[in-house]
Amino acid sequence: MMATTTPATTSASFNWKALIPILEGAGNIAELLIPGGAAFVPLTTALENAINPLLQSIGAGNTATQEILAAYATMIGILTALQQDTKLDPATLGTVRAYLNSAQAGLMAYITAGSGYNPALYTPVLPIA
Repeated sequence: MMATTTPATTSASFNWKALIPILEGAGNIAELLIPGGAAFVPLTTALENAINPLLQSIGAGNTATQEILAAYATMIGILTALQQDTKLDPATLGTVRAYLNSAQAGLMAYITAGSGYNPALYTPVLPIA
């Protein structure tokens, strides 16, 4: 009896970009099939525009910094799209705004940390009198 094994598919050998049209098509079909789905078209279009750059960067051989910046940009894009959705209740909108502010602050902190030491950001320590 001969043993058979299934070859492992690695992320390097799988064409992740081929999934983009499939995911977009599934979203478009869902908009048509879900009752009232047409009302979500502006939101799904905005989310698609926010997510596509990150999906397209998969497997592109980017540096860690490029991947981190793409992830932050995607988070900010998604949260910005959600913030513009007028159907969100005020509590959820407040949470989205808080996450958006945090993502923007995180992005700026990452960029600032990568720029090295900036003496203008520091002042001498004064002795306690």
